[in-house]
Amino acid sequence: MPYALLVKSWYFSLLFWKRLIWLFIISDLEFKNLDIINAANDCFDVSGGRYSIKEGILKNCQDKAISVGEKSNLTVNKIIINGANIGVAAKDLSKVSVIQMEAINTNICADVRRKKQEFGGAELTINEYKCSAKVDVGAESVFLNGELWVSVKKKNINSYVF
Repeated sequence: MPYALLVKSWYFSLLFWKRLIWLFIISDLEFKNLDIINAANDCFDVSGGRYSIKEGILKNCQDKAISVGEKSNLTVNKIIINGANIGVAAKDLSKVSVIQMEAINTNICADVRRKKQEFGGAELTINEYKCSAKVDVGAESVFLNGELWVSVKKKNINSYVF
């Protein structure tokens, strides 16, 4: 199955099947339709750039469906997650904004935290979501869900079920 990837006015066709996408220090990437099935680790893992996903389906992710770290920005319009330890992880000064998310068969819907000493906390906004698992919010991090706002200044992790 080919997937379209737009990189600063350049068009590439890429083939992903049973693979992990790992993008490191690349900026301004837009995924129009992103489908990843049976990743051996994280399904979508990015660091140090600006990324957007218009629509996506992530299935059978060994660890995280979406992992965003090291001062990255990610915007997601609509994502469906089926089978992951963590649905969306925002770490280390990253900002993640999700308009619509549905996650099933996950242990943790969302995880927001500072992971590396040299960075600060992260920020995650999910406007509309369906997920019955918990949300973990770590030190110096913020989780927003519509009207609800959770900010943690302590050093421990707090878990919430909404």
